[in-house]
Amino acid sequence: MKRFAFLVSRVFEPEVLMSILILDWIVVLRPPFIVGSSWVLGVLVVIGFTFWSLKTGRISDIELSKKSERIPVLTVSFAVALGILLITYSFGAALLVRYTALLIIWLLLFGIITKFWKISGHTSVATLVFSFIYQVHGGYTLGLFSLILLIAWARVYQKNHTVSQVCAGIALSFTVAGIFLLY
Repeated sequence: MKRFAFLVSRVFEPEVLMSILILDWIVVLRPPFIVGSSWVLGVLVVIGFTFWSLKTGRISDIELSKKSERIPVLTVSFAVALGILLITYSFGAALLVRYTALLIIWLLLFGIITKFWKISGHTSVATLVFSFIYQVHGGYTLGLFSLILLIAWARVYQKNHTVSQVCAGIALSFTVAGIFLLY
């Protein structure tokens, strides 16, 4: 079980899920080349920064177990998302502008919560990504939401989070995704 929980956590890393979402958006929504390229480059910058931080000792582990170590990664993610928002807006990809704005709202809320409490990034990102995929593709992707429970179990089983931390991650992302549906 320990190995399975570890595998679930690795397969559903936030960076992996965001990469899948971006590839889906590029294929399905067909944004202008520069918009799609900015998303791909943005994810690579965040992943590169995370691994550079790990290699140079700025973070102690890839899990970002210490909440203070999450702030620099979230700051880089926020800066990248702002750049992507400007590019996306400039090239008129309206739906992706809305998604990018919601991602920025999510990053802000996640960062504020992280400053005071350790919320689960794995369950929060999974919920946000699966919600966005569901909004684009509809009903046949509904089964993705069952994976959130598997991810939550793995994070608690590995003692990376408590039940309340994984539930808070899920609630945050359902709230942000719900904003998209309202507006």
